[in-house]
Amino acid sequence: MSAGEAVATTDADRLAKLWDAYRVQEEELQAALSHVDRLTRELEGRGQTVAQRERVLAEKDAEISRLNDRQDEKDRRIVALQALEDDVKAVQAYKDRISELEAAYAQEKERLAKLFLLYEEATKGA
Repeated sequence: MSAGEAVATTDADRLAKLWDAYRVQEEELQAALSHVDRLTRELEGRGQTVAQRERVLAEKDAEISRLNDRQDEKDRRIVALQALEDDVKAVQAYKDRISELEAAYAQEKERLAKLFLLYEEATKGA
């Protein structure tokens, strides 16, 4: 083997090794690009999932707000009904007091009628 053939073989070996290294790097690059593409799709999918969850949370927040408003309305209604119930109790207490006064008035009227009759009898007899 001559020196020229050895150099040519060495250059051919170097070119073959460089070509193999280039192919390996190209395969690694394609794998990395594929991995980046897959991660990008996953990220986009997660972004859509996050957006969906945010929409659901917003809907739930709106529902909670609506229910709180409804509860406040019901609380106001309960307070109004309790005030009305208190008024009804007060009216009933007045009715009871009126009944007592009417009974006392009837007794007093009856007593005065008896006294008047006694007075009339006493003045006729005298």
